[in-house]
Amino acid sequence: MGNKIARTTQASATEYYLHDLPSSYNLVLKEVLGRARFLKSIQCKHDEGLVLVKVYFKRGDSIDLRDYERRLSQIRDIFNRMENPHVWPFQFWLETDKAAYLLRQYFFNNLNDRLSTRPFLSLVEKKWLAFQLLYAVKQSHENGVCHGDIKCENVLVTSWNWLYLADFASFKPTYIPYDDPSDFSFFFDTGGRRRCYLAPERFYEHGGETQVAQDAPLRPSMDIFSVGCVIAELFLEGQPLFELSQLLAYRRGQFDPSQHLEKIPDSGLRKMILHMVQLDPDSRCSAEKYLQTYAGVVLPCYFSPFLHNLYSTLNPISPDSRVAMCQLSFPEILKQMLSNRAGKETVGGLNFSTNVIDRQLSQMMDSRQNTGFTKKPSQEDEKDLTYGEVDNYYTDIKPKIEGC
Repeated sequence: MGNKIARTTQASATEYYLHDLPSSYNLVLKEVLGRARFLKSIQCKHDEGLVLVKVYFKRGDSIDLRDYERRLSQIRDIFNRMENPHVWPFQFWLETDKAAYLLRQYFFNNLNDRLSTRPFLSLVEKKWLAFQLLYAVKQSHENGVCHGDIKCENVLVTSWNWLYLADFASFKPTYIPYDDPSDFSFFFDTGGRRRCYLAPERFYEHGGETQVAQDAPLRPSMDIFSVGCVIAELFLEGQPLFELSQLLAYRRGQFDPSQHLEKIPDSGLRKMILHMVQLDPDSRCSAEKYLQTYAGVVLPCYFSPFLHNLYSTLNPISPDSRVAMCQLSFPEILKQMLSNRAGKETVGGLNFSTNVIDRQLSQMMDSRQNTGFTKKPSQEDEKDLTYGEVDNYYTDIKPKIEGC
């Protein structure tokens, strides 16, 4: 009899995670994600699509969360004003007597998932994602916002490789004790792999010369270290650059990550990563400086401004319209990829000047346009554009994608 009573009183997962949310949110639990201890992540169904909900269960302590709410609101307002953002803030939040909830749109892939999903990323796709991650951090830091917990799980990737940096950790401690791994496990170890991408200066020793407050402001150099670790994992086929024990040994000068990075063939890329993860935080550069310094060395020159501007114009339009836009942009895409700073490129042993390429590509485009590319009458969508509308749209944004 006692067993029957115990079974009937056991709460379901939905009741456990969502019992405090108002019914007006209309959320239905679909899946519990990860094994994090500080914030429980769950995927929910909503009338407008999938939603990621992070739940903080209050543990009997009366913590005033209003300062954290104000900071979340500031970050959301800052990012909402951005043009073509690579950052994705929490969109809604709610505090109840027993829990606090953070909500944002659910993305199918984060970088950790994408690295193990077919088709596997090519070299240029990895460089494109690395460029976008640096660009996201640049956007964030230029607006006075530091992330605090950059790792592959917080880097979101769309089906066509547009990247967003999400889950800004303004509510997590800046500094954690060096000699107590339980704080790291509680706040930062979400995957159970003991991977650690926190900057070494974020660990402090009790009774050490430098006393720090756990809620001290984050510094951009801390994010740069984490970005270097994520880029390293991206090019190491998902292998982490540091586990917690290795990072603590690196902090003491007893571990050398350069040996692990030898698996990356590109010496320029290895140099960039090592510069980002160096122990001295003051010697690390800004994200913008890395984008400038390694353009043409590690990151192809046509990534910025051309390719990035082109991609940003494709965001608001439908997939069919994107295809039409790419067709219209094809001459400029080839020109950007084939031309170098001198305006010439050797292809198949022959030197083609830029104006010759222009004429040949124009002829190619004319022949392609004569094939009569049109939208089927049955395809009706507010974001779909007819071929003529795409042509006009391309004319309007052409100066932007060419960086004029």
